[in-house]
Amino acid sequence: MVILNTFSVWNDFVNPQIILGPGSGLYTVTTGVYAAVSQYSTDYSVVFPTLLLAIAPLLVFFVFMQRHIISGLTAGATKG
Repeated sequence: MVILNTFSVWNDFVNPQIILGPGSGLYTVTTGVYAAVSQYSTDYSVVFPTLLLAIAPLLVFFVFMQRHIISGLTAGATKG
């Protein structure tokens, strides 16, 4: 339940977009990527570091919890 709730909070887009507004200059990770990508051009010097910041905490979590995640997956896949 904690993992699912974390993903929903981490990937939230609508609430920060409404509360902060596009003209405020304050961005969360998802709204920062949205602001850097437009219909005709993309600012890759903003998109790639923002995506790295978005994925880094999840990778660190996975590295530290890898043993528990894999054991939980294999425990549910076997009978008995």
